[in-house]
Amino acid sequence: MLETTTRPHTPYSRFNIFAFLWDIITYYAGSTLLSTVTILPLFASELAPALTHATGAGPWAAFRNHLINRDVIVALIPAMAMFGLLLPQVIGARLVSGRDRYRPMVVRLGLIERTFLLSIVVSMYLLAHASPALLLSVPLGFVFAWFFVMGLNHPGYTAMLEHTIPVELRGRLFGGGAALGGVVGFAVAMLAKWFLQRLEFPYGFVACAGVAWIILASGLIPLAFVRETPWPQPKEEEGTIHGRILSVLRTDRPFYLFVGSQILFAFQMMVSAVYTTYALKRFQASPGDIAVLAAVMAIAGGVGYIVLGPLADRHGNRAVLFWSTLLTGVCTLAAWLAPTLGWYTAAFVPISLANSGWQLTGFNIVMEFAPRGRVHIYTAAAAAVPGPFRVMAPLLGGILVAQLGRHGPVFAAAAIAALASAAMLAFVREPREKG
Repeated sequence: MLETTTRPHTPYSRFNIFAFLWDIITYYAGSTLLSTVTILPLFASELAPALTHATGAGPWAAFRNHLINRDVIVALIPAMAMFGLLLPQVIGARLVSGRDRYRPMVVRLGLIERTFLLSIVVSMYLLAHASPALLLSVPLGFVFAWFFVMGLNHPGYTAMLEHTIPVELRGRLFGGGAALGGVVGFAVAMLAKWFLQRLEFPYGFVACAGVAWIILASGLIPLAFVRETPWPQPKEEEGTIHGRILSVLRTDRPFYLFVGSQILFAFQMMVSAVYTTYALKRFQASPGDIAVLAAVMAIAGGVGYIVLGPLADRHGNRAVLFWSTLLTGVCTLAAWLAPTLGWYTAAFVPISLANSGWQLTGFNIVMEFAPRGRVHIYTAAAAAVPGPFRVMAPLLGGILVAQLGRHGPVFAAAAIAALASAAMLAFVREPREKG
């Protein structure tokens, strides 16, 4: 069993454990109903045909019809989500600098997040009979705003977590919370299937977004009462946040290699843009089938968290991250080669297990790389440096499918990227081994 890195004692509070646990459960459950790889791409796919046929003649109409199609529109959704979630973290790190309490800022930004979530529901309902362009663009604009504020809030949330949850409990906390969230996510995905099959378009999606808002709004309430014990903050380094990020990458070689592996893994995300369109084209999947796929991903992801969280606590995040990354590459190929929709859906069991390990350990390991008081800098670096590649990758996947007319090259390229990321992780030292 690995020894944890020496750090100031983090006060133990059962209420804090409950607060973060409930937040994690509701996040994973609610996000299933607004998934950027299943539900939202399905919403865009329903509207895309009305948006992708330019009228008139001439080179502009031909160019638009050739480039702007369903695959590209769907690919914009995960790209937009990645942009909103990752790149604002540099700004968020600047907001965190010098604070010894994080709860007020986290709660204020959390309220703004939930307001944008409610705006998704209201705009879908009010624009139900508007033009397809408005019905698609306005709710997705609010989705982007939701992710943007979430990204802005992430460094503060991470710093608050470091202050309030002991390091030896974080893996089990996130593993157990995400597992329970996966179970609830499975149930709400089945509810989404009922909504999408029984309610007229777009009201099935309105119902999904409404239930997501209720679940996610409830997750914020306990966080408002988290008990923080301020730590004396080390003196802030001189220079801008960008300069401090570059300094960290120059001086911390294990973290530098970790970030490099994250850049490589970003290209695995090319395939996230085509999961839904591949099922629709290859297997003629129905909206109910896509909801089932979301449910399988939720429950398998939950199982992954509950199994891999304790393993990460006991054996280190780096080992679980390595094997999860490797498994992602292998199983991406298995999904591409699946002969039927049933086998394709089944392939997402190991994919979701691996993604759980990647997300869980990729989040927690950053706090272990960081010296006390610099978690926000490391968090921003781990988000902002691979961020442009994660934004670009889904869009690149959609454009490749649109131009080549085939999904195979995207699946293959994504698998190679994951395997290359695992190879680089093999050279990353477990951060708990340092004194």
